[in-house]
Amino acid sequence: MKATTKQVLTGATWLVVLLAMIGGTMLWQQQVHKSKPVTAKITATGTVTFKGQLLNSDNRPYIQVQLPKNLDSNRQTHLLKQLLTAARQQFKFRRFNLVSYGRGGLTATNYVEHTTTSLSPQHLVLMATPFNGTSRQSNNRRQTTPVAAESQTATLAKLIAHRHTIDSKMQVLIVAGKAIKADQPLPLQSALAGQSIFKPVVRVYQQKVLRSWRTQSGLLNNHQIGNTIQTFIN
Repeated sequence: MKATTKQVLTGATWLVVLLAMIGGTMLWQQQVHKSKPVTAKITATGTVTFKGQLLNSDNRPYIQVQLPKNLDSNRQTHLLKQLLTAARQQFKFRRFNLVSYGRGGLTATNYVEHTTTSLSPQHLVLMATPFNGTSRQSNNRRQTTPVAAESQTATLAKLIAHRHTIDSKMQVLIVAGKAIKADQPLPLQSALAGQSIFKPVVRVYQQKVLRSWRTQSGLLNNHQIGNTIQTFIN
């Protein structure tokens, strides 16, 4: 990597890390679309590899994170911490933002509950995260209120129980899609259930309900979502 690029990264106030538990990902804002991300991968045994190069013109560099699938939450959290530590050493950034989608949001939440202050993101954005599972029958409703204690899944209850360990300076945004069709896979209340984790702890908490996205690729390229994230991070 050229020295000029290193200077840009060192002087940057933050670097975006995209945690995607789905396949290859393209993200949101025009500034990001103009550049290709660095891909950071880690194997189940902890081997980290970086692919791609950050350019001098990348005023908002970002890393696409790929974690192994089919691992338990604690193991994924450990691997994410290991990967972010390696990325910070490689690219010399001091602060970063963490943007996650789907079940990746559960890993990100577990991560911020079990990491140090120095490795906590400045901004955490969680999109379409099933905090309380995907059931519509008994656990979740079509409303934005918190999930009642008796309807909380074991995963949500555990995350709530450990919320006191979260860095209070972190700013959190939860993005959900408004339920339009009865067969929409993620209930609105589940996607917003993270409010019971973060709202009592962090100084800045926001949640946004947007019109439903049709596909995963449509979600990640949606201009409305992009503008929401960009406004929040800026």
